[in-house]
Amino acid sequence: MSKLTPEQIAWLREHAPGTPFAQLTDEFNRVFNQSRSRAAIVSACFYRKIGNGLSGEGLPDKGKKYRFKPGHTPVNKGVKGYVTDDPQKLANMKKTQFKKGQQAANYRPVGSISYTAKSGCLIKVQDNGAYNECWKPAGRFMWNKYHPEDPVQKTDRIIYADGNPQNLDRDNLIKLSGAEYATYTHLRGALIEKGNVDPDALQAVITLAKIRSRLRDKRKNKG
Repeated sequence: MSKLTPEQIAWLREHAPGTPFAQLTDEFNRVFNQSRSRAAIVSACFYRKIGNGLSGEGLPDKGKKYRFKPGHTPVNKGVKGYVTDDPQKLANMKKTQFKKGQQAANYRPVGSISYTAKSGCLIKVQDNGAYNECWKPAGRFMWNKYHPEDPVQKTDRIIYADGNPQNLDRDNLIKLSGAEYATYTHLRGALIEKGNVDPDALQAVITLAKIRSRLRDKRKNKG
């Protein structure tokens, strides 16, 4: 369907006020010999801030009298929790309420390891904050802990010598640059059977990936 012409937009501005959108759509299609849907007309008016002053599928605003007026004070203002005078209900409520300082049943202490298919191996580094502030990729975190003089950069990748991402021993972590990792994944798929990682073959692939990456960088610098 073609875009609205200036003439059609002007017509909508003139005829929309006080006209239900269903009726407005029928009249629009009749005047301009079109077959636009009600949704298309509503969208066109909304985009251009053209209102009809009506609500509820084009009906007069029947719900207006039930809305809160400006300055209205809610009846439960300042009330905490469920309001009841029944002592039995109050007693039952207190049994299931969290106590001050109570920890959740699924609380994990700092240093806990979690493994998910989506995020991989994560380690909890703090209690307070957003999820991605409390849980960090375990390999990157432990590398920075083991090698503060050579921290992981944004494009770097951490791989595992034995292929096990849950083995966070110092000697099992290997840091590759983004370019090295791209070469590594290409060579690894060709030399190592999936699910059967041979440590010697893996080390050979890593070494070859680093050599190829260095050669590629030297060619770029010469060119």
